[in-house]
Amino acid sequence: MSKRGWLVAFGSTALGLLGIGCGGSNESATVSKADFISGGDKICVDTVRKQASVYEEIVSESKGTEISAADGKAAEQELADGVASSIEEMIDEFEELGAPAGKEEEVATMLEEYENGAEESRADPRAFLTAEAFAAADAKAKELGLTKCDGI
Repeated sequence: MSKRGWLVAFGSTALGLLGIGCGGSNESATVSKADFISGGDKICVDTVRKQASVYEEIVSESKGTEISAADGKAAEQELADGVASSIEEMIDEFEELGAPAGKEEEVATMLEEYENGAEESRADPRAFLTAEAFAAADAKAKELGLTKCDGI
């Protein structure tokens, strides 16, 4: 299943289960495009794993219990906060990785879009659950050659 498919399934499952109907400095090292793509894809895979872990923890905590609407909204917010935190860590890792020569602005724009998505997710968890919050950032990542960031 693609990451986008996983995200949709993840969001749909979260909504069903719960019963509820990035920034920094532009100063970074220069890396080769191949190293950027390899390192960046690894960062994205690790981010998805962190997000899955947050989701699994929330599901585990609520398994076998009846969830009220208020509890569902709280769990939804907890999930969005966990995702936003993982995105903030991802941004830091990309800043440490650096950008290919001549692509510094594009990488900075991608990271800014991810930061905006994290903020939007915290403010409105449904933006994450519907994949709206990170769509622009995912598109920028794809333009840079990253293949594992789609659907974060």
